[in-house]
Amino acid sequence: MSMRISYEVKGFELLGKRLEKMTPRVKKAVFEEIVGGTLKIHGDAVKSIQAQGSRSKDEIRYNPKRKVRVSAPGNPPNSDTGLLVKSIGFDFDKAKLMGRVGTNSKYGAILELTPRSSLRRPWLGPAYRKNIEKIFEAIQKVFSVEVLK
Repeated sequence: MSMRISYEVKGFELLGKRLEKMTPRVKKAVFEEIVGGTLKIHGDAVKSIQAQGSRSKDEIRYNPKRKVRVSAPGNPPNSDTGLLVKSIGFDFDKAKLMGRVGTNSKYGAILELTPRSSLRRPWLGPAYRKNIEKIFEAIQKVFSVEVLK
C-alpha cells in the first residue's frame, strides 16, 4: 500500500501563471528549492522515528521475544526493526516542480493516518508542517530575486 498525504495550499493559481513565464534559470532555481525542501522533510521524518523520543511503556514483542520501547500515542513511532525508516522514500517531478515523500509500508500509513487516537503515531505530517513554510519562503525568495528584477 502506498501512502499519500495531501495538503491543500491555496494561491497556486497565480503561481501557475508565473511558472508559465519563468525562464529555465528560474525554473531550475525553484526546482532546487523543492528538492532541498523535500529532502529536509524526508530527513526530519526519518529522524523523528529514529530519535526514540517518547516513551509510553516497554512491551515484549516479536519472535524471538524481546523488549521494545513503545512511543506514546500522538508522538512519532519509535524504531524497533528499522523497516518503516527503510521504507520511507522520496521522488521528484521536475516538469511539475514537485517533490514527494512517503512510504509503501501499510504499517507506516496506519501509524500516520489511523483515526484511532490510541494507535496514531504521526511521523510525516509533523515533518511536513515543520518545513513547508521554509520551503515557500525559499521559493518566494527565488521569485523576488529572479522574477521581480
